[in-house]
Amino acid sequence: METYLELLQNGNPEEDGYLKKTAECLVACIDSIEKTDMQLYEHYRALVDEFRQGIRTLSRQSWWQAGDYGQLDAETGKMLADAIIRACAMNVILQEKYQSIGERLQAVSGEDKN
Repeated sequence: METYLELLQNGNPEEDGYLKKTAECLVACIDSIEKTDMQLYEHYRALVDEFRQGIRTLSRQSWWQAGDYGQLDAETGKMLADAIIRACAMNVILQEKYQSIGERLQAVSGEDKN
């Protein structure tokens, strides 16, 4: 978790591998959220907060704001699409705001929606 926080706070978006590492962290985070029992609310909530912070960090980057998802390699695009769509389905992030972005990432990365 600390490495993830450091990546988000100190990472250089221009650095090679930054987006892939961020996507891997978001996938790991949503996997953990999916498996965390709501009875462990503090742990669940910490994971949700970390995921949301990661999405907010990405959404501030120029490529995201311009909708230039084609600059992502296919693997990174697939990971981000998967994490975003799963997070929307689990109500971790707003479906109205992020579902279409996840679907566009799927389309750009060549992933089938099924």
